[in-house]
Amino acid sequence: MLDMNEGIKISGLGLKIKLFLNKMETDPDAQIGKEQKIKASLYFSIKQIAKEVEEEMEVSISAPVLATLCESLVRQAECYALDLENFAKHAKRTTINVDDVKLLARRNSAMLEHLNSLSEEQLAQKNVSKPSKKSTKSKQTTHDDLDN
Repeated sequence: MLDMNEGIKISGLGLKIKLFLNKMETDPDAQIGKEQKIKASLYFSIKQIAKEVEEEMEVSISAPVLATLCESLVRQAECYALDLENFAKHAKRTTINVDDVKLLARRNSAMLEHLNSLSEEQLAQKNVSKPSKKSTKSKQTTHDDLDN
């Protein structure tokens, strides 16, 4: 969970995090780890989404619920990162690629479908933007043949 001693307050986070992070950038005594910055940013995003949900659904979401959700998301992201790393290692690669991400999403059919469509779009864009080398060579050969 977010450490209260690090200067990040759970309740009334909004502007306080922005001010704290700005101070942290300029004050070397106020430095905290990269992981804490990420958690603070994630909490801030969750808080903003919660405000929208509270207004839309006319409910109240408490700060401890938001902190628990934030911690759960951090742990889930850590698990995903470890899984992606292991998928790449299993394939004897040092780089995580699209296939690893698709393997991670295999149990979420909607996510997998979305990833497949994105992958297909990117592949189509690559094919359109790169002219085929074979056709260029054949045109050059034809041009050279005409000169002889």
